Amino acid sequence: MEIRLVPMLREFGILGVFLAVFAFARISVHAEAPGIPINAGEHLIPPTFQESRAHSANVFASWQPGMTVALSKSGSSVQIQRGMRRTVVTTELVGASSSSQVQGLDELPWKSNYFAGPRETWRTGVRNYERVRHANVYPGIDLDYRWNAADLEYDWTIRPGADPSQIRMRLRGVGRMRTGTDGTLLMATQLGIL
Repeated sequence: MEIRLVPMLREFGILGVFLAVFAFARISVHAEAPGIPINAGEHLIPPTFQESRAHSANVFASWQPGMTVALSKSGSSVQIQRGMRRTVVTTELVGASSSSQVQGLDELPWKSNYFAGPRETWRTGVRNYERVRHANVYPGIDLDYRWNAADLEYDWTIRPGADPSQIRMRLRGVGRMRTGTDGTLLMATQLGIL
């Protein structure tokens, strides 16, 4: 499934595009369907983003109970698990610039340490960030990812003179999509509505 903004601008005007961007700028990971618990309860430490050494450079990861997020130059991957069932929703940034940079923003005052496996695989002093910016994902356009409680959200920044028609996203792992009454993008997956 691909989302294009400029045809919506022609058909619905600037208000329509604003509403579409508002609706698509939020991936809510709370379940609309009853019986599919997403949140495991209160967290002592809010979800953050960490640069991942397990993959190539410019990859960031984030975790919270039942969910793993990976962010890279090509887009995002969100794996959600409920018991023995899991689903993966990927967002490909179609035509994204190969020279764009993915970077952590708003570094938090604590570090994470991982002491698993042989000593040579231990990781200490891993920095945590509140946000991740995909700078110049398209010419003049940045994409910021952030957490809002248990919701992974993203914001597009379109600088003056930039062409919003460049923004195209291809979603995999979802069926039908619609907006909820609060403007949240609701996606049908194998686990129900997210």
